[in-house]
Amino acid sequence: PSWNTRHELKYRINVNLRSLRNKIFGITPETKRKVLPFAYERNMKYLSNILSTAKRNNIEVIIYIAPILQETNIPYVKDEYLKFKKDIKEISELYEAKYFNFEKIVPNQAWGLKQSTQLNSKLEKDYMHFTETGHEILANKLVETLN
Repeated sequence: PSWNTRHELKYRINVNLRSLRNKIFGITPETKRKVLPFAYERNMKYLSNILSTAKRNNIEVIIYIAPILQETNIPYVKDEYLKFKKDIKEISELYEAKYFNFEKIVPNQAWGLKQSTQLNSKLEKDYMHFTETGHEILANKLVETLN
């Protein structure tokens, strides 16, 4: 029986270790996430390669800034987030991809809660995932955009 539940056990251990780390360092959903420069540059190069390949093969691409909970300050360093949006827009224009900013289309009440990042069972704001209603709003916007 233990062998059959090893994946669940591994998951629970990882969640608890992450929760302990968050508790020790005071990490919450509102904690500002800083850009990791090496990963950022690498991912921008990957995006460039994808868009370059698409353009060479006459494949239309739509790029959008994903919705994010607007209720309070977003969990990113403001200047870094603004630079990210600017970079995405510029790279989209460079490769003639269609760019849209959907960050504010999902209303605050359509965002969900998630398991605590701390060592407690309280639910927390989830800045990255919205409810079924939020998905419907985004889906409708994407269909509208495609049409």
